[in-house]
Amino acid sequence: TGKECHNGRFQSWLECNWFRVNRVWTLTVIIIPSVCIALIRGLSTINHWLPTAMIYFFFCYNFVDINLRWYAFGFSRYRNLDEYRNPPLVQQAVRNWKVKTGYIELEDDEDNLSNVIKLSHVNKKWVHATLRPTMPMTEFEKSSMALVHRFELGIIWLGLAGFVLSFIAAEYASGYRFMFLQIYLLRLFTLIKSN
Repeated sequence: TGKECHNGRFQSWLECNWFRVNRVWTLTVIIIPSVCIALIRGLSTINHWLPTAMIYFFFCYNFVDINLRWYAFGFSRYRNLDEYRNPPLVQQAVRNWKVKTGYIELEDDEDNLSNVIKLSHVNKKWVHATLRPTMPMTEFEKSSMALVHRFELGIIWLGLAGFVLSFIAAEYASGYRFMFLQIYLLRLFTLIKSN
C-alpha cells in the first residue's frame, strides 16, 4: 500500500535497467577512481591539469547520475520510496521477476485479483520486451534507500552551491572550491551501505 505514482517508459527503463542494478558499477568505476584522483591532487605537489580536469569530470558525472536517478524514480517518490507504491510499469517488471524466479505461479497469480496490474496489452508487451525483471525491495530497503537518496541529493546540491559561492565570495571561500567539488565522495559510504 502507499501513495500512487506514475512514471513514463523512459523513467521506468532507467529505474529497472540501470539504477536498481548499477550501484556497484558507480562505486567501482566512478567513486574509487575519484578517491584516487583526490589523493593524488591533495597529497602530491603535482600541479598538472589532468587531476583537476578529472575532479571536474567526476563531479559532473555524479551530479548527472544523482539528478537522473531523481528523475527516474519520480521527484516525490525519490525521497520517500517507503511512502509510494511502484509505478505500474515497474510493478509489472517486479511481477515478471516473481514469476521468473518461481516466487509466484503464473496460473495462481491470474486467479488472485490483488496481484493484477492495470496495464494495457501494449504496455505489458513493452515491459516484457524492454524492462529487466526487477527484484522487489523490502520495506527496510525502501526506507534505507529513501535516506540514501535524500543524503546524496543534498550533498551534490550543497557541493554545487558551495562551488558557485566560492566564485561569488572568492576572498572568503576560494580555498574551499575543490572541497565542494569533491563532497560527492561521501557517496562512497552510501553506495557501500546500499549494496
